[in-house]
Amino acid sequence: MITYTLTYTNAGPSLATGVVVTDTMPPGFTFQSASVDPTSVATSTLTWELGDVPVGQPAEITVTGILRAVGSAHQVNVANITGEPVDPDPTNNEDDHPIDLDLPDLRVTKDNGVTSVGPGDLLIYTITVENVGTVDVTGVVVTETPPAGATVAANGWTRQSDGTWTF
Repeated sequence: MITYTLTYTNAGPSLATGVVVTDTMPPGFTFQSASVDPTSVATSTLTWELGDVPVGQPAEITVTGILRAVGSAHQVNVANITGEPVDPDPTNNEDDHPIDLDLPDLRVTKDNGVTSVGPGDLLIYTITVENVGTVDVTGVVVTETPPAGATVAANGWTRQSDGTWTF
């Protein structure tokens, strides 16, 4: 769960009318709630039709949601504000905020400690799975495809119909 705050201010010189704030959420964000109910909630955009905003009165909208990794670990949230009359300084009407997600990063290695074997020799492989990422991961499945003719004798491994083994 993440919470962030959109802060907006009419810097003048006159009353802003028809003010609309839009918040384009990054992929994987699921909106939960906001301190001010959005006028509309689309797949990736929240919209607030605020009406009139007087000069010099800052206000905030706090947004809460769940952000899951979709695509890149680097995401961007973009907020925008519009209104009438035309803003004399439109350079401050949009702001983006980068978000770097903490992600799991799985690494698997397999080793038997030897470089050659004879027919019928017993081989013992060690398969090591590590999470070198920054957060825990669940539901990990390890799949092994032994060479043709090999016999697998390991507790916890299950033979699949495609000839692979899972643990």
